Amino acid sequence: MENTFIRKLFLDILSTADKILIIIIAVLIILLSLHIIFPESNDSLHAICEIDGKIEKRIHLQKNKKIDLKNGIILETQNNQIRVFKSDCPHKICVKHGWIKHANDMIICVPNKTVIYLDKDSEIDYISH
Repeated sequence: MENTFIRKLFLDILSTADKILIIIIAVLIILLSLHIIFPESNDSLHAICEIDGKIEKRIHLQKNKKIDLKNGIILETQNNQIRVFKSDCPHKICVKHGWIKHANDMIICVPNKTVIYLDKDSEIDYISH
């Protein structure tokens, strides 16, 4: 009885415009939630490897593989992400960093003078994502 009274009171108070506005807001919330849960694909994402300040390799991340950089570092790609699999540096901070998968993420190995970062063919910068 009380539940029916509240429902009737709630529906009587809201105008048609209010109901349409509530539906629009609900749809927007659902769409934004889907965008957060299922972000855009990283099809054009690739890794750039700089050794001693020079770009040595450009690696596409679609295939799972291991890449030897010939400077004591072995990289591994898997599922559109990359990591330093093995390194001959003393503290192995670059190995412990783990996987990177977003544009502008980077791994730096100072002893080997190596920087690995992800780049995306886009005019939008990282903050705008």
